Amino acid sequence: MKMIVYLFVTLIGFINYAAAKSCDPEAILRSDVAQYYTHDVVFLSDIQSRSFSKEQENDASIGIAYKNIPMSARDARSMSEYISEHSDFRLTGEQTTSVIKATLSDASMRAYITCLQATKGVFVVVPPSALDEEQFPFKVVWRPANLSEASPISLSVTNGELIGASAELSEPMKANEERLFTIKRDLGKTLFISAKVNGEVDTISLPRKPTFRVSIGELYYPPIGEKESQIIRGYGTNTTDLISRDLCVSSAEGGLFSSAGAAKIVAEVVDGQRRAKIEMDDANNNSRRVCGRISASSGASGIMVGIRARLHVFRAIIQ
Repeated sequence: MKMIVYLFVTLIGFINYAAAKSCDPEAILRSDVAQYYTHDVVFLSDIQSRSFSKEQENDASIGIAYKNIPMSARDARSMSEYISEHSDFRLTGEQTTSVIKATLSDASMRAYITCLQATKGVFVVVPPSALDEEQFPFKVVWRPANLSEASPISLSVTNGELIGASAELSEPMKANEERLFTIKRDLGKTLFISAKVNGEVDTISLPRKPTFRVSIGELYYPPIGEKESQIIRGYGTNTTDLISRDLCVSSAEGGLFSSAGAAKIVAEVVDGQRRAKIEMDDANNNSRRVCGRISASSGASGIMVGIRARLHVFRAIIQ
């Protein structure tokens, strides 16, 4: 099985995607999505359907994480694109929205429906288990803005089968009613569920369950165990001299990603009293290379300065 290495680097961060004070369906839609970032399909759906500000591009404190590792917008988008390019898994716009809807809590879903109720009356509501399980329950919610009488309901399913739904479909739906159904799907195909009530239609499109697997590991340079190569030593002639070294991780086969400011160098001065300075090569780090520089001022003439340093990054392997 071909293994492709993907590297990204991180800083810890957090943001709250709670609904805005005014009724913003997009904000409500993403209220709970961060709780499901460990799920590849949810992560891909969220990143592929979002836009980011310039300030978020290199900020790893914006609340995005993959496998619990915080990422900047640039890291997240690169990760999403990498998975799409190196697997046979693709998502449509309808699928990304449907997947994110599946992450909404009951309270968030009620807020979402209320927000859209003025322009939309019928909603298909699926649980998070719909992304992975062959059989799961789902609801059809009917919230007409200006209608009190009962309305006929019909369901259309592709790549799935309703279980025991004849009674539920034979009775018209009352205004503000929620009706429960059970479905069994083919996890190897895209599932479509369409509900029609009083002429209004809502459709959920859930992608097939992906076959790829992503595991997370770590990379170090110098590698663990290479003690001598970790130490940089030198003499200076005055206090402005710098003792420095570049530390890099690269991949000839590509698939490496980084984000400005997100790499991590662990360093300590082992000789001398100077403080080590750490700089990442933010302008040039790319999908094949992540580099940073460690340095310290030499101090007075003839004073030995030694720095022990290691570049630490995370990597993902697609199998």
